[in-house]
This record gives sequence, structure tokens and C-alpha cells, in this order.
Amino acid sequence: MPPRTYRVSKDVTMTVADKIKLIAPEIKPPNVEHISFLLTQTSRQFTSDIRCTSDAELAQLSRGLVENWNEHMMVVCVDGAHRVIRTDIAAVGDDRMVLCPPRSIFFRAIACLADHIAIVHNHPSGEPTPSEADIKYTTHLVELGQMLGVPVVGSIVVAESPSGFAYKSVIEAAKAATIITPFDFAKLTNMKLSPLLP
Repeated sequence: MPPRTYRVSKDVTMTVADKIKLIAPEIKPPNVEHISFLLTQTSRQFTSDIRCTSDAELAQLSRGLVENWNEHMMVVCVDGAHRVIRTDIAAVGDDRMVLCPPRSIFFRAIACLADHIAIVHNHPSGEPTPSEADIKYTTHLVELGQMLGVPVVGSIVVAESPSGFAYKSVIEAAKAATIITPFDFAKLTNMKLSPLLP
């Protein structure tokens, strides 16, 4: 059976093995071929009826993150019908930041054959405004997602503010920020969580 391929752009396709090599170069053959075989055998039988089509729905799905004293990074994997396939805590940080290598995020997405992903992290300080680091990190993930064919369609920060549960979109903050290049801005202006990309 020929290896399963994914369309990355109009003229480029990529196999699962190629995706693994791109996001985790430390994995060497024959392990890459073995892992890609296992990933392509993964079924979507765990697809739920929970839909995620907006930042508000994404925030409700991740509401439990605000109870943590440390920052947590959560990946939400969705299929083409906007159904949540998997949610996973990709990294746990301290009270001020969380470090999560992009391969930890995209490996989860590829493992469950997600069509899109959304990223959520909490701010234990109670202030949901995205930081400059949040904006730069999200922009980087968007670039990687476009290369891998697993678009990042949402990124929000959640927090328990003095007035209650709150969230803010990192993508909207990136559009308004002056710290990203015009090239980055052009990519971000085409990103919306609602509706999800086809």
C-alpha cells in the first residue's frame, strides 16, 4: 500500500513520515517509517459530538485551565466537521510562563489525524491579555501549521479575572500588534476560528 499523503499547499504533498522528520528530526529511520505506519492506522473512532467553531466555544471547552496555579498549554484537535477529536495538555510551566516545543503540539495533531488545531493556555495572574511572547509564539505556530497542512485556527488565553472567567484571542492581539512583520500580519488576517477552515 502506498504511503498516505497530505496536501500541504496547492502543489506540495507530504507523507506522514516526512511530517515526522520535519517536526522531530531526532527520530531516525527505521523508527520514522514505523511511527508513520502506526499513525496512519489510527482511526477517528474517538471523534466526539463536541463542536468547536468559535473562540467562545474554545474558551468554554478549556474553562478548567483557570483552576491551575501554573500555566498550562492545551492543544485542541478538530476534524473537518469542526468536531473535537482530542484535547491534550502539551506542557506545564510555572506561574509566569509555559515552554512548549512546537513538535509537542503538532505530534499530537498528526497522531489523531486532526484537520486543524487550536491552542489554549491560561494566565494564573488573572489577566487574559496575551503577552508579546504569546503573540510571537502563535505566529510561529501558524507558520509551522501551514507547512505541515495542519492549520492553527485559534489561539486564546484564559484566566479567572476579578470579574470572573475571561478569555482573549491571541490572533486578534497579533493583528493589532506592531511587533510582527507585515508578512506575518498578512498570514494572520486570513485566520479565523469561526468558521473553521475548510
